[in-house]
Amino acid sequence: MSRERVEAVADGLGVPGILVNNAGTIRDNLLAKMSAGDGDQVMGVHLRGAFLKARATQAHTSEQGWGRIVTMSSASGLGNRGHAAAKAGLRGFTRTPIGTPDDVAAVVSFFAGEESGQVLYVAGGPRG
Repeated sequence: MSRERVEAVADGLGVPGILVNNAGTIRDNLLAKMSAGDGDQVMGVHLRGAFLKARATQAHTSEQGWGRIVTMSSASGLGNRGHAAAKAGLRGFTRTPIGTPDDVAAVVSFFAGEESGQVLYVAGGPRG
């Protein structure tokens, strides 16, 4: 399904260069009371969805030699165990590229402004 949707975007709007992973779901319950199905759904939306969209988008970004993936999360990822585990997996998935010193400098400059209490992983992506 993801490939078809990414292809529809490419056909209608042009080649995608930026993917924003912002999908999420939560099953707010104690871990002992959460069903395996609920856990599978949380992991599926967060991890499998991001994987499928990134894979489909990368087919285009690799051809054009440029692309970005932005991964979003919420504060819920810090409290609910199922949600937190899914977001931790997504952070690992997202952090595989390594940022450059210029990427780090840009982030420091941004957060030296009025932002505080934020977590941002600097992962500049592969450089060609």
